[in-house]
Amino acid sequence: MSIYGKLFFDKIDFTMEDGVKPRFRCPVCSHSWQPKLDLGSTFPATYDFNEKVDFAIPAHDDPKKAEPCIAANQKIALYVAVHKDADGASLSVQSSDAEGAAGIPADWWGQEA
Repeated sequence: MSIYGKLFFDKIDFTMEDGVKPRFRCPVCSHSWQPKLDLGSTFPATYDFNEKVDFAIPAHDDPKKAEPCIAANQKIALYVAVHKDADGASLSVQSSDAEGAAGIPADWWGQEA
């Protein structure tokens, strides 16, 4: 398995209005960046998003080697699911490797942990 399919982040900022913003760490050199998955600006009473999302590793230098990092422009693929209803908004994120290949179940927010 490629290192680009593993989870390398230390937090995820999330609000419906601001979207899903994982703060990733480069799997090669630990460079940090925070992309944004925009969910939109208006939402129905019940909202569901459940997709595999590719986050690009931006171009950056590897500080240990003082040259461009070999991970630049690779993709980190994750399943991202958001559910919003009268009870509030919930977020689920999972890897897309063999263990998580089936994705996030459609009714994930109602299942027991």
